[in-house]
This record gives sequence, structure tokens and C-alpha cells, in this order.
Amino acid sequence: VSAPAGGGYYSSENAADRGAPSGEDQQTWNHQGRGSAFREMMANFGRFLVKVFRIGNTNFLVATKNGAEIFACPVTAVVLLIAFFFWVTVPLLIVSLFFGFHYHFRGSELGTDSVNKVMDGAADAVEDLKKNISGDNRQ
Repeated sequence: VSAPAGGGYYSSENAADRGAPSGEDQQTWNHQGRGSAFREMMANFGRFLVKVFRIGNTNFLVATKNGAEIFACPVTAVVLLIAFFFWVTVPLLIVSLFFGFHYHFRGSELGTDSVNKVMDGAADAVEDLKKNISGDNRQ
């Protein structure tokens, strides 16, 4: 057996003892290795999707008006509505702010004060804009 071009290391002794395939089995061995890596990657992706759906279904976007809860919708449904009906959903959410609706998140992952402060800030900005447009600058 001649040495590989450019130098390198080659050994054929005890190849079978190391579990390395020989000849025709080499191609099958390579595909089995790739198949198990692909299977593992798909299993990880599946676990990720399950986690995302669990978070989306246990956290809710809650709409309130005058302190009363009007509706609560799972975050998964909100994301799907925005993804498939963006040009209807987002304008409706923005216009509803002008009619006194306030939004916040409820749940263990998204119902934190920092996230809800941002939502309250958006509602406050709309209230300020309404006051400026109507000319009522009294505080």
C-alpha cells in the first residue's frame, strides 16, 4: 500500500477490531452515521417545537377595557393570527388601543413585569397621542 499524497498517517492493521468497515461496508457505514445524526437533529427540533407550543399555550394575551377583562387568547393563536393575517390583526390591535383597550400578558414565561411595562407604555403613548390630537392637554 502506498502512502497517501501529501503525507499523512495510514494503518490497516486491526481495522476490523476498531469497528471500522472495510470495502463495500464503508458506504453503508457512512450513511448509517448520517442517518442517526439526522434522527437526533430531528428529535431535538421536535423537543424544541413541543417546548415552544407549551409556552405559547400556557401564556395568554389579555385585553382589558376600563379594568374589565374582555378576552384572553393563547400566545400561539396570536402568533398564528399575526403570521397569516398580519395586515388585519396588527391594525386591529393598534386601532383598539385608541378605543381604550389595554393589552398585557398573563403566564409564567411572558407575564413578567418588564414585558407588561412595555405593553402599558404603548397604551400610555396612544392615550397621550389622543390627548394631543383632541387638544386636551390638561393633566
